[in-house]
Amino acid sequence: MATKGIAVAATSVGVLFLWSAVKGTSITGSLQDIISGKKPSGLQTTGIPPGNDSGNGGGSGTGGDTGAATHTAKQNQALAKLLLAPLGFTVGDNWTALLKLWNKESDWSNTADNPSSGAYGIAQALPASKYPKAGRPPSMGGRSDATAQILWGGTYILRRYGNPQKAWDHEVQFNWY
Repeated sequence: MATKGIAVAATSVGVLFLWSAVKGTSITGSLQDIISGKKPSGLQTTGIPPGNDSGNGGGSGTGGDTGAATHTAKQNQALAKLLLAPLGFTVGDNWTALLKLWNKESDWSNTADNPSSGAYGIAQALPASKYPKAGRPPSMGGRSDATAQILWGGTYILRRYGNPQKAWDHEVQFNWY
């Protein structure tokens, strides 16, 4: 388990370095923003192009039908493709499983609220306070930030299941992950 924690930390640092390099921002500033619960400078979480929605219909990560019910869902899926690529979650069976999982759990809505369980957001964190502050609902002082929810959800899946396919298998068997 310690090895997975190190891998998650290394991947997170790698994503932060990559993000800072791509956007031309200071890694220190980006890290300070994340720690304080702010969106990193220059991070675009809306208006991300959803990619090609035509194609194979299999949600394989190469285009095709992703099951996105709304424009926001498509944006959140595009954001997940960017953020979770270093984990290997955005290709092949892993991407297909992640699409199915979060389509079922939240329809990729960063404001999805399950009134019976209290689960919230894209990854349906239970309780919502498991998210970093930015990912929490406004009633908890957050802003329902998709980036925070996707990163938390990816880390949760990696640590608990190892990959989205195993998380999806658990979801199918027990109706939760």
